[in-house]
Amino acid sequence: MAKRYLDEAGADTVAPWLRARGAAISRLAEVEVVSALCRRERQGDLGAASLGRLLAMFDDDLRALRVIEVVPEVVMRARALLRRHPLRASDGLHLASALALQAAWLEPVQFICYDRRLAAAARAEGFATAP
Repeated sequence: MAKRYLDEAGADTVAPWLRARGAAISRLAEVEVVSALCRRERQGDLGAASLGRLLAMFDDDLRALRVIEVVPEVVMRARALLRRHPLRASDGLHLASALALQAAWLEPVQFICYDRRLAAAARAEGFATAP
């Protein structure tokens, strides 16, 4: 999701997904995006004004998204996923959040990410992935 706010490959593809009906993220993604933006400002890639503008844009986007909380059930799913797939802890939480969302909606959910390992795990768990 940080791609939307940083000049990275794929940045132009993220905004339409965020506007899609039912778009959702893990609460962890909120922290990760702020971390990425603040890190860029500390590194000198962003000025303070740009950081403020990007954080405000992110806050606007966040209000339009469904946020999946990192509750004990999501953590337990993440733990199981980490045993089945070679994922980082944060990726396990993102995938577990998507599984929780899909279980709540009782309909297929598309999983969007730019990490090949995470996308492979998502496909193995039955998700259609993009890009």
